[in-house]
Amino acid sequence: ANTGTYWYHSHTGAQRTDGLFGSLIIKESPALIARAKNQTGVGDFEDQPESHTLSLMDWQLKPSIELFSELVSGIRFYDTNQVPTRSDIRYVSTTSQDGGSVGPVSFWSGIINGNGRHESVNYTQSRLSIFTVLPDKQYRFRLVGAQGLFAYRVSIAGHKLKVFAMDG
Repeated sequence: ANTGTYWYHSHTGAQRTDGLFGSLIIKESPALIARAKNQTGVGDFEDQPESHTLSLMDWQLKPSIELFSELVSGIRFYDTNQVPTRSDIRYVSTTSQDGGSVGPVSFWSGIINGNGRHESVNYTQSRLSIFTVLPDKQYRFRLVGAQGLFAYRVSIAGHKLKVFAMDG
């Protein structure tokens, strides 16, 4: 079997974009890890997929099926949660950092492993994902990009990240 980081998800309706997915890790043999470390020059690292796997997801204000219905009907092309009138301002498409059009659904927030924050949500009622590491050690973090609409740029302040593998 091919080793690496994979994910499973529903193919029914909007279940995936509403959170019906998960990560699937197939660990490498020690010999394969040693060979990969030598080829990539990453050196020795801790591999703890049970505590260092990040699932990235869009956090929308409404369920995905409702957003889809609004898109099809044209309601979401306006910055309103009601049927638009002529006085409503037409929604300007969300764009990526390089200026590319993403679509008519505005970005609300992102979540990591089901946890996140938004300015309209009381912080005492929202949690962030916490990943524990020790100083002077290298760790392998696995990322699953389960988001449906927006690309995410991942960084850790004050740290240099190196891609070890992609797509499995």
